This record gives sequence, structure tokens and C-alpha cells, in this order.
Amino acid sequence: MDFRVYFYILGLFTLFQSLLHLPAIADALYLSENVVPFVFSFLFTFIIGSICVYFHKRNNYTLPLMTGVYLLPSLWIWMAFFGMLPFVFSGMLVPLDAFFESISSLTTTGMDIIHHTNSPSSLILWRDLLKWSGGLYFAIMLLTVFSRLSPRAGSILSMSSRGIFRPSHNRMLSISLDVFKIYSLLSLIIFCLFYLAGFPIYSSLKLALRTVSTAGAIMPSTIQNLPLSSLVLCIIAILIGGSNLMFYHPLFKKNYNISFKNDKELHIYLASFFVIASLFAIHMWSTKYFDLNQSVKVAFFYSASFLSTTGFATKSIANFPEFDKFLMLLLLFFGGCIGSMGGGFRIFRLIVLLKTVSRGIRQMVHPHQISDIRLGKNLIPVNDFIYIPVLFFSYIFIIFVSSAILSLDGFTMTEALGISISCLTSAGSGAMIYGINEFSTFSPFIKTFSIILMIIGRCEIFPVMIIFFKIKDRIINRW
Repeated sequence: MDFRVYFYILGLFTLFQSLLHLPAIADALYLSENVVPFVFSFLFTFIIGSICVYFHKRNNYTLPLMTGVYLLPSLWIWMAFFGMLPFVFSGMLVPLDAFFESISSLTTTGMDIIHHTNSPSSLILWRDLLKWSGGLYFAIMLLTVFSRLSPRAGSILSMSSRGIFRPSHNRMLSISLDVFKIYSLLSLIIFCLFYLAGFPIYSSLKLALRTVSTAGAIMPSTIQNLPLSSLVLCIIAILIGGSNLMFYHPLFKKNYNISFKNDKELHIYLASFFVIASLFAIHMWSTKYFDLNQSVKVAFFYSASFLSTTGFATKSIANFPEFDKFLMLLLLFFGGCIGSMGGGFRIFRLIVLLKTVSRGIRQMVHPHQISDIRLGKNLIPVNDFIYIPVLFFSYIFIIFVSSAILSLDGFTMTEALGISISCLTSAGSGAMIYGINEFSTFSPFIKTFSIILMIIGRCEIFPVMIIFFKIKDRIINRW
């Protein structure tokens, strides 16, 4: 492991996060709130980031494989430590709760402890900025560090983003800048959509920060009371947040020939949304839970919200019919497009998994037949698709084991399942499906265990598995 590269990259992220204090400081000054926590946090974060960059800077480097593996989980812990400082310095939260709030925001899980009604507005804005930056960090890591692991990690990126990455310093900085431009532009577009939907400017800003990062939150209004035009704009904004970020990459290379026709993952993403939303609406209407108009509104909004793993919801979802709650939990597990900031197994991997199963059955019937797996016109390399079933099994195994551990603290089976899926898919609304809306009441053990699950889910499991087996091999070899 190259510690100079490791701390240099951490330092760059830390310096960027220090700049996020400036909007929160401005907000605190404007509203006459306590600005001291943000000033102290800004100075400390900036100094540590500067030290890491200055003492470990290189003119050029190549990212070693194991450095990338260790960087992925440790980045979230490192950034969450600095993100928790304003919560601690303000006296709002004790250190464990502050770290839980910070890691929940950065991993875009959105299991919020502090609420709008009893917290300074500047702290709420800081939390939303953490969510926005967490989505950006994930997008950058996706194309600079996750790509270093592929194909070993198994189809980390979709076919549209292959060939972009090179593990050199200059190339990584160039990619990071492109990602920042795309991410910022999508944030602006989503902000405009919420503003056009009728939300005030400040609310539109916060909703945009949560949507583009797929962090979500409790919605400020009941969904069925929104006008139809406003709801459609909200749904479009949420679906954009769950789409493949690198789909827009050619625009920044002055290649304007983006073809929706050839993006099979996007087709299935949108088709899944319409099919499941229709089932959702028909069932709610047939059970007379809502009238037809409200059933359509609620079904299409929540289908977009949960498919993208954004997780916008109201507390009333705990009272929905069981079939509809099952659909929402299923949407969370499979998630949106693979290049989005959301979590879950992802549409792309699900397609490859089903094609792998189909290929295996065909080869059982015709042992000598050679069959490839394609997505549209793109041939998926064997080294990629053979790892998809491993990842799927890992998700299922971790969900069941973690649910069993959570049940030791008194949660019911469905509640434990909801918390596990919420943490692993970076969508806190999975717990809200089963009536868990207050996360501050979790025991210290559950908070710590949930933090671990959030990190595993945000790392896409494989890097954590590599570290686990690496440590296990060292212990075995030592003994």
C-alpha cells in the first residue's frame, strides 16, 4: 500500500469538504445563528487537508490496486469524522450520534437524527451539503478507484463508461473535474425542476441537494396533495437523480450524439418504473386505499423515489398495504442505474444476472454451445459477468446475517430487514416502510452496526470483502 498516494487523495477530499463550510457559515450569519461551530470545523478541516496534501504530494503517480481497496471504506470514515464536527461543536449531538448523522448523510442513506423543527437552519443546510458532497465523492470514486478494481470487482461500471479510466494522477484529476461539472449541472437542472414545481427557492435548493445525491428525506408535504404538474416535475427530477451519471459524459467532450436508443439499461430503468408504478396504482385503487387519482399520484411518486433509492417519503407509508410495501422494498434492493449515486444491486447487474442464469441453463441443455452475454450491441467480458452472481449472493447473505444481528436488539423480522436493506442500499426509507422514523432512539450497538452496514453498502461490498480475506490470510499465515 502506498501511504503517500493514500493520504494525498484523502487530503484532496478533505480540502474540498472544508470549502463546503462556507455556504453554511453564510447561512448562519444571514439568520443570526451560531457561526462558531462552522468556523472551528472549517479551520480544523482545512489545516488537516492542507497537511495531507503538502507532505504527500507527488507530481504524478499511479494508483496501486490495494491502495484503492483500502481507500474506499476508509474515505467514508475519514470524511464522516470531519463532517460530524459542526454537530459536536454546536452541542446538538453527542459524538456517536454526530458520527451516525454524518456517515448517514455522506453515504446518502438519509437516516436523519436531527429534524427541521428543533435544529438551526444552518445545521440542516450543512447536513444537506454533506449529502450532496457524499454523492459527488461516490461518483468520483466510481470512476477513479472502483474502475481500478474492475473487472475483479465485477461490472462496476456500465458499458457506456468503459475505457474512460486510467490509473494515473493527471487522468484521475481530469475525470474528477468532468464528474464535478456533470454533477453540478444535474444539480442545477433538478433545482430548476423543483422550483418550477412550486417549491420556494430555499426548499428547492435543499430538495435538489438531496435528489441528485439520492439521499432523500421526509417530504415537506403529503404527496397526494401536490398538483399533478408539480408532481410530474418532481418525478422527473428524481428519475434524473437515479440515472447513469456517465450517460451525460460525452456532452463535456463536445460529442452531442447521445443516443437514448442504444442505452438498454436506461430503457429497462424507465420501463421498470412504469410497470411497477402501474401495479402499485392498480393495487391501491383496487383495495380502496386511495381513489384513482390519488393512487396514481402516490404510486408513480414512490416508484420513482424507491427505484432511484432516493427515498423521499412521508411517515404514512408504514400504513400502506403489505403488497405495496413489498414492492417498495424490492425497488430499493435492485436500485437504479449503475452509474448513479444511488445504492442497491442496480439494474445493469440484474440484467447481467438474469442473462447469466439463462446462459447457464442453455449450456446445460446444449453443453457444446458457446453463448455470449450482450447488453444491446455491447459484449460483456467473461471476467465481468461471472462475478455478478457472487455479488448477488453477498448482498443476500449480508442482509440475512445483519437482520439476524439486529433482531437481537428487539426488532421484529420485518423491521430488521428494513434497516438492513436501508443501510446496504443507502436509502433510509426502507426502515420507514415498517414504521421506524426515529433513529436517535437506536441503541449505541445498533447505531455502530448500522454505520458498518452503510459503509459496506456504499463500498459496493467487494472492496470490504477483499480487505476481509486479505486480513484473514495474514492471520492464517502468521499462525
